[in-house]
Order: sequence, then structure tokens, then C-alpha cells
Amino acid sequence: MGDSRLNHLGSVLESKNSALRREAAVAFGKYCLSDDKVSEILLKYICSTSWDARVAAAEAVQHLLKNMEPFSGKIEVVPISAALRDIDAVHVLKTEDGAALTASTSGVRANPQQQRQVLDQHLDMSAVIGITSLLTTDTSKLSADVKVEDFEETDRVNYSSQLAFLRFLCRILPLLADQRWQFRHGAAITTAKILSTSYSRIPLPLVDNCALQLMHVLILDQFNDFVSGRSATAPVRETCAQALGHFLHKTDSERQTVLRSGMDALAVDLTSIVETWMRLQESVTLTREQIMTIVSMVDEQFQSRSQKIVTLLFIAFKRDSGVLNGEASSPSHINCLSCC
Repeated sequence: MGDSRLNHLGSVLESKNSALRREAAVAFGKYCLSDDKVSEILLKYICSTSWDARVAAAEAVQHLLKNMEPFSGKIEVVPISAALRDIDAVHVLKTEDGAALTASTSGVRANPQQQRQVLDQHLDMSAVIGITSLLTTDTSKLSADVKVEDFEETDRVNYSSQLAFLRFLCRILPLLADQRWQFRHGAAITTAKILSTSYSRIPLPLVDNCALQLMHVLILDQFNDFVSGRSATAPVRETCAQALGHFLHKTDSERQTVLRSGMDALAVDLTSIVETWMRLQESVTLTREQIMTIVSMVDEQFQSRSQKIVTLLFIAFKRDSGVLNGEASSPSHINCLSCC
């Protein structure tokens, strides 16, 4: 298919007709991520201002991945990353403009040399093929001593497909940190599709980076909406939560345990931040919606979190006993991110 027809297929992803969008998404399943034009078109609509286009583009990625040849390489088992194990909500919230999203995920936002090292370590393919796994800036530059004809056709295709997949993933993950919520939303939908379809293809350091990015988005967007009394980023948070659900379903038991305990620790941290702010600012009260959000985090399995929440609710009700009945009169609410 020529570029013009591929462009037309991409434009159908934002059609107002849902049936046409579905057909276009399925049609993308015939192509390969190793085709740079395909990747660029998918990225364009993943970041579209149209909700339907973002969803359709993510579904196109899913169909494409489902039709890829199974990956026959070995993914090295490595310990869970320290950044994910020791995630700190306060650090994330204090980092201006969410820069922590990239500061602690160097495996994703690394320079080309660092990316090559990461993928070389965990693809277990460089020793066989004799080249570094992630291509240089000039993707046509390979080692002079590599003779492609020495390898089976299936091996070459499998390697090329896996490399293209990882390069695409490394372009998706940074979008989760973009200031535009539409970009974060599109990236979160796509990440959820990738985790549900191709988790076994992802080197574990990238798996950890993926989970860390999603956690950071949840921290920043949840807290931003909470303190502003709005739900502007609810679609992003919901989609990130779905992606983390796929992560928990697919990953090993150690990472499941760490992520669950990490999410509990984040809830404790965020509750403590709000409690501290209320103690320091006696004029601050919580809205009914904010209190209901806090109550929804109570879980008998996590005693520390529940105790923190009870303490915070005691302060909130003592300050404004009629808040649940909507009787609060012109309260002074927390301004967006004012406690960061």
C-alpha cells in the first residue's frame, strides 16, 4: 500500500462512523511497526484531539500486535527496579510540572547509547546477531561484520519485529508525561493494549518503567483533581488504572506484591499530605466530593491507610459537620497543587 492510501487509512481512524473506525483499526493489523510510516501515523492519531481517534488508534496497535509473529527470544529475569519498589508520592508532587515522570525513568528517556545497553542486556539477541539491539540514530548503520544471509529468514524477521515493537513502546511511554491530557490519555489507552496483548515481549526493566510511569500519572492527576474539586483528568486516571490492571494480571507475583503495597503507600502519603495541610491551614475545609473520594480509599486489608483516613475524616467533620449534607457555607478550599 502506498503512502497516500496509508494516510487515508489513518484518516479513517477519526471518522464519525464507528464501524469505519473499527474496520480501519483491523486493517492496520496487516502492517508492521518496522514500517516507519505506519508508526508515525499511529502515533499521530494516538495523540489526536479526538477521543474516538485515540481509541481507534490504540485498537489499531492492538490488532497489529496480535498479528505479529510470536517472539522467540529470551527475556532475562531481573529484580524489580528500585524506583518502582520505593516510589515516593511526595517527591512526585514536589517536582514541578511532573518532571519526575521522566527523572526517574531513565530507561525510557535515555540517550541512544543507554537505550542500546538496556535492550542488549535483556533481549539476549545481540550475542547471536553480533550487533547492538537498539539501532543508532541512523537506523541503517549496522556492524560491518554482520552478514544477514548467515541467519534464517525467520530469525531475521523475528528480530526486526521485536526491535520495532520496543522502539515504538519507547516512544509511547514518554507521552504519559506530556502536559496535554489528550496525549496522556492516548498513551495510556495504547499502553493498556500493549500490556494486554504483548506483555511477554517487554524486557522487565521496561515493564517496571511502564508501571512507574502509570503510577506517576495517577499520583499527579488524582491529586490535581482532588485539590481543585474537578474531575478534568478522570479519563486519564481511569485508563491508567486499567493499564495497571493488565500489568497486575500479567506480571509475576513479586511485582504484583510490590505494586499493591506501593499503591497502598501512595494512598497513605496523599492522605498525610492533605491532613498536614488542613492542620496548618485552619480555614481549609473539604467538599463533599473530596470526602467521598477519601472514603472510597478505605480498605480493611490495609490498616495503616484506613487509620490515616479515619484521622483525616475526623478533622474534616470537626471543622465542617454539615459538609455531607451540602450545608457548608463558602468554605476556603485547597487551591490546585498549593501544597506542593
